[in-house]
Amino acid sequence: MLTTDPLGPRRPTAREILREIQPLVEVIPVAGPPAAALLGPWLLLALMLTGPFALLVTLAVLVAVGALLVAAVAALLASPYLLVRRLRAHREPEAQARAVTAGLVGAPPGSVRA
Repeated sequence: MLTTDPLGPRRPTAREILREIQPLVEVIPVAGPPAAALLGPWLLLALMLTGPFALLVTLAVLVAVGALLVAAVAALLASPYLLVRRLRAHREPEAQARAVTAGLVGAPPGSVRA
């Protein structure tokens, strides 16, 4: 016997969910304050906090941009010095090797220590 029915509980369709929710959406509140009385203070608070929040975000962005500019200028000013230091450090072992080689070539045969 072949069946295509699912073994577990069936998931409701979107239409069934909407039919269940529709009576709840259409309820007119009889007791309690109106929605405007509840949402009004929250809206006022949000509008009052928007300006200072925008100011703080603007200041934070300005500080971040300033720090990036300082870092970029420092990198531009430091790069030639770092490049010269690296080139000198790279050439120094070569110069020492040439000096040792020149000392070995010009020395008498019995004076070289290993």
